[in-house]
Amino acid sequence: MKKEKPMKRRIMSELKNFELFYPDRFISVSYITKEGIIITTQGDEADVSDRAYFQDIQDRSKHIHLVGPMIGRVTIMPLIGIGTPIFNDSDEFMGAVSVSIELSRLTELIDNIEFNKNGYAWIVNEIGEIITHPEEKYLGVSIFESNEEGIEDFVDIANKMLNTDLGYGRYYDTNTQ
Repeated sequence: MKKEKPMKRRIMSELKNFELFYPDRFISVSYITKEGIIITTQGDEADVSDRAYFQDIQDRSKHIHLVGPMIGRVTIMPLIGIGTPIFNDSDEFMGAVSVSIELSRLTELIDNIEFNKNGYAWIVNEIGEIITHPEEKYLGVSIFESNEEGIEDFVDIANKMLNTDLGYGRYYDTNTQ
């Protein structure tokens, strides 16, 4: 237990430096203790031990964890969370570090990415729901359960993204010149 306090201080110091290096990009930069208490660099705290992402982030097989969209327990805003677990030399889960990005900010950033004249970027979460897309009708739609015309063409790209943490592909819209 005595080792945890210096580790927490060191982690919080590094997170504050990270936040200074990337100002205005994140709603919060946080440390999550092994007990599930999230502590932001501003000093806000909340218990997130009951959230599914807290259980998920303890999975050693994944280095990056993407969660959301959700309403943040500290920020009370729609957000996407990105985190990575911390393990000690004995492979014991010691906590995690995470950043929260306001969903509207992420959408704004993604919407500005263009490929050639008609290409665009979009993001799906870990269960295949579209969380950013230039066409609002696709937001929140599950790639795997939708009957929406044209969305079935995205399934191969989404599977690649879900199986490798990121992916890209080509899709040709026959309705566009």
